[in-house]
Amino acid sequence: MISVGGAMLDSAWEGFDHTKFFRSTYVGLFWGLIFSYFTNNPGLLIYAGLGMDRMSIEFDKTFIKRLKSGKFKSDHPTMPHWLQLREELRNPYLCVWVFFLYLLTAQTLNNIF
Repeated sequence: MISVGGAMLDSAWEGFDHTKFFRSTYVGLFWGLIFSYFTNNPGLLIYAGLGMDRMSIEFDKTFIKRLKSGKFKSDHPTMPHWLQLREELRNPYLCVWVFFLYLLTAQTLNNIF
């Protein structure tokens, strides 16, 4: 469902790329497997898997690969101030990631010992 929705949304602007089609499914499954170690609540696992899917993929596309979504690519951005704001929000976003990884590590160590 995630892959079909993403393809329907983005393919109109970016074209269909079969190599990216199941990416959200695999990333969500990966995070769901990690979170299944902490809970067996299916609703929580789905919610956490979907959230971490978006958080992981968007982090990779925006901050690591420095890409823009096809629908936002333009020679003349309509809102150029957002490009600067995106850079200003990088550090708080990274702090969220560090805090999340800290909590995940602390919970994992707590469950082991």
